Amino acid sequence: MKYMSPANMITIGATVSGTVETGYDPNALCDGDPQNPVRTTSTGASFTAVGNSINGVNGVVLAHTNLDAGINVTIGGGLSGTLVTPIVFGDGIPRNGWKEVTPANTGTVSISLAGNSQTVVLGELIAGVLEQVDLLTGATYHEDDYRMAGDSVTRRVGYDMGYAARLIDAQMIVTSAQLASIEAWRRASRQTSRPSVIIPFEDSNDAILVIWSDYQVQPWEGDYFQVSASWQELTRTRW
Repeated sequence: MKYMSPANMITIGATVSGTVETGYDPNALCDGDPQNPVRTTSTGASFTAVGNSINGVNGVVLAHTNLDAGINVTIGGGLSGTLVTPIVFGDGIPRNGWKEVTPANTGTVSISLAGNSQTVVLGELIAGVLEQVDLLTGATYHEDDYRMAGDSVTRRVGYDMGYAARLIDAQMIVTSAQLASIEAWRRASRQTSRPSVIIPFEDSNDAILVIWSDYQVQPWEGDYFQVSASWQELTRTRW
């Protein structure tokens, strides 16, 4: 599993330049709140974020968007690569694309894209240091689609609020050094006021923005510990 601590993100609080619709603030693209989006004026977008420089920046996530599947997002600034937006499932709520790039010492990242089917809305741009830890038994998802049941004594079609989120549970076997990194990551979330990124399955184009829910540690053997963790996905929506 890959993860990115908010302490290792160059984009939280970054100064952002780019064209947005009247009433929107380009800095919202990197404010740490993906539910406070930016709306552009066209079916394309171009933004540059300048934050504090960190060594080893190797990952970019574009989260909580209304982007079609298969759009090539060019990554620039201090980084280089192409992020391809993920498949959009039947609920019409996109998941978050991510790209691992060659590590760089930088505080700047830019993105540009074109050809969306509608005016572009972006919830959050994240760039930072992806770290890795091995899962013991994989990860378990509990879907929350916020469905509202119909108000009736008989079963009937409910109301689709256009929201989706997951609860994720995972177990890890880690060294004492990895445990220290995980505990630093949890504390950097500042009582869940800052988002984290987890990528449970590295062959899936699905970066999940989460807040911590539960955390338990017990000795395993030798220098190893078993960590049980749970996270709540920050709610994605159909913009």
